[in-house]
Amino acid sequence: QRFQAELLQEIPEVDAVVGTGQVDAIVRVMNRVLRSPESRILEVGPPGTAVDLAEHRAVSTPRHVAYLRIADGCDFRCTFCIIPKLRGDLRSRPLESVVLEARRLAEAGVRELLLIAQDSTSYGEDLYGESRLPQLLRALASIGGVEWIRVHYTHPKTWSEALIQVFEEEAKVCRYVDIPLQHVTDPMLRRMRREVRRADMERLIETLRSRLPGVAIRTHFIVGFPGETEEDFDQLLGYVRGAELDHVGCFAYSREDGTPAARMAGQVPERVKLSRRRALMAAQRKVAESVWGRWVGREVGVRVDATVPGRAGVWVGRVEQQGYEVDGVTYVRTPVGGRELRAGDVVGARIGRARHYDLDGEVVA
Repeated sequence: QRFQAELLQEIPEVDAVVGTGQVDAIVRVMNRVLRSPESRILEVGPPGTAVDLAEHRAVSTPRHVAYLRIADGCDFRCTFCIIPKLRGDLRSRPLESVVLEARRLAEAGVRELLLIAQDSTSYGEDLYGESRLPQLLRALASIGGVEWIRVHYTHPKTWSEALIQVFEEEAKVCRYVDIPLQHVTDPMLRRMRREVRRADMERLIETLRSRLPGVAIRTHFIVGFPGETEEDFDQLLGYVRGAELDHVGCFAYSREDGTPAARMAGQVPERVKLSRRRALMAAQRKVAESVWGRWVGREVGVRVDATVPGRAGVWVGRVEQQGYEVDGVTYVRTPVGGRELRAGDVVGARIGRARHYDLDGEVVA
């Protein structure tokens, strides 16, 4: 979407370049290339729109789990982020279209839906003038065969009382909140243009934990953002040590051409950024050891994802508080002569060991 003609010029093996807003043109462009192999095609227009996939899509995940895109683009203008230039403003799919695709996925055997967007909590604002994520979740929860609904990429500013109520009331909506915080000091949040303060985020997380017992919080932070001082980082490090977040990722800030942050004064040296990232992740590793250590001795439901190659009777899966492909996993062992498990099933397991981010358990009758 950004480099366009440069890609054709610098990579002669490329036959065509298609923009993020022209996804529907891919087949037509491919046919043009096949008809005229000597031609090189550039078809890039305004940045992306949400593609309606209810009629056609390939599912690359295991049969029981599928990603479900509900929107594309973003109306926030975080200073570090290039997404609005590449994907455009928020473009939501009509609620009926999302539900139709979800029904078809369920009919094909999908039991867990992974809702994705650049900003899930703003879903529907461009179409309906307000967020319709609560209504969408209730509609998805009514679909037979769907057992878990997991929401990814929420924004701390756009959580609402209606959304929290859905998480409380709908058993199929996982007690799992993916909410990138990015930083915790107000000066950094302002420079990042996050439109929230530390007090707002702490109040939200406190509310979620008090009203959603057992909820897992997943987040990301950026260290080494332009202007981040040692005091800023120490406050972030202290927050990570004390907040006991279930899943934490951390990026060393990367200067992205075309973003306001790339032009900011106070760029942090690369070695300092990497050092801060190592320190934060080391702190989170200790937190994770404590947080996930509390699961030892519990009997919980584990959704089976696959067998473990080379380990007879051992399967890998996840508890409700572990996201597919992005978090730790739970290994379960079946007793000798026990029943054969199937991918997608939820089995009862007793957790016997925690290994920082992963759990080990035994299947119980």
